[in-house]
Amino acid sequence: MHESSLVRGLISQIETIVRDKGGGTVTSVSIRVGTLMGLSDEHLQATFATLTAGSPLEGARLNLSWAHRIDTAEAQELLIESIEVMD
Repeated sequence: MHESSLVRGLISQIETIVRDKGGGTVTSVSIRVGTLMGLSDEHLQATFATLTAGSPLEGARLNLSWAHRIDTAEAQELLIESIEVMD
């Protein structure tokens, strides 16, 4: 599944960022999804919930926004916009 591989990479990036910033409990993550990524909100939410179960990211809210322009590089990207962490 396309979403699984992308979300696994996203989770790895989030874990690295949080660890490098001193750790804590992730409460929410905001992601910008390129419109040409071929992803849906429902599948990303479900995949994130499944893959974070039992991990330090379990229960974190996934906030998605969409890059709708197709004539920019971000149309084909999945970008972490912010990570909220509670100490």
